Amino acid sequence: MSGFRTPEISREQMVLWERRLEDAIPDDHQVRHLDLLLGSAPFAKTFRKMERDYALNTGKPPYHPRDLTGLYLFGMMHRLRSSRQLEDACHSRLDVIWLMQGQTPDHSTIAAFVGKHGKTLRKLFRDSLQVMIEAKLVTLSHVAIDGSKVEADAGKGSVRGEEKIRAWQRHLDEKIAVLQQEWAENEKREASLFGNDNPWTDGSNKGVNKDLARSERRRDKLKQAIAQLERRQEESVSGKPPKRIASTTDPDSRSMKDKEGRSKPNYNTQVAVDEAKGAIVAADVNDAPDDSGQLSPMVEQVVANCGDKPSSVSADSQYNTG
Repeated sequence: MSGFRTPEISREQMVLWERRLEDAIPDDHQVRHLDLLLGSAPFAKTFRKMERDYALNTGKPPYHPRDLTGLYLFGMMHRLRSSRQLEDACHSRLDVIWLMQGQTPDHSTIAAFVGKHGKTLRKLFRDSLQVMIEAKLVTLSHVAIDGSKVEADAGKGSVRGEEKIRAWQRHLDEKIAVLQQEWAENEKREASLFGNDNPWTDGSNKGVNKDLARSERRRDKLKQAIAQLERRQEESVSGKPPKRIASTTDPDSRSMKDKEGRSKPNYNTQVAVDEAKGAIVAADVNDAPDDSGQLSPMVEQVVANCGDKPSSVSADSQYNTG
């Protein structure tokens, strides 16, 4: 035996790279397909719309929306779903470095882009479907629809009854009022001592402001939970009204049973798949406790996304509305 392989180059060795970044990515790599797709004609209109949201004659030149879109979509394809993970990938993943051509946006820039163009990014799904329809990858001869429960970003212990949520909200309202009064008194006292030249501006209010902001965030979550309870009550069409419970950390989720029969905060995900090549032609996420009544909205979304009705649709018995 000759032993283990010896590295060809020491980390401390200074070298002049003999390969281009272009040569480092194989011709059939997935990232090349993504880059080619985003540069194609069907996406041009969407990116022109994004471009109009930027002022290019002042300040530092922004990243092109096509580049940040490619980074965001690449992250979705590879389970990199936070802006900090994407920032790290721009420095450490060769395929992402190739996609971004060496550009390294920070996490705040990535997050701001997604927040600013969220609706437009969803429109890219329709643009992709148009490409697939033209390439005969989507035929709409048969579409299958099914749903699944997805765990929410909230623990079972975050679920509370309406009475407890309202009591907690009243308590926070009282606490916020006290903190606001304390803040105002501190400001008044410091103004009387120092006038407008206070060398310790916000010094005595720093702790108050943090506690106030934290309490207001908690109260906002509780308000969202109450709003969701009232909406679900209004939307209920069955004889049995829904339980008046909600998660206080992820109010948009709903306590429902998953496939294992465990009741915890979940979301109901719906997916419609075209039979020809297994392409997803519609997708939705909601807080409906079951699949009943979900079939028609999903078919309508298929029509909206693809511009035509499917010839046939299949779904299991859980979609029955009676």
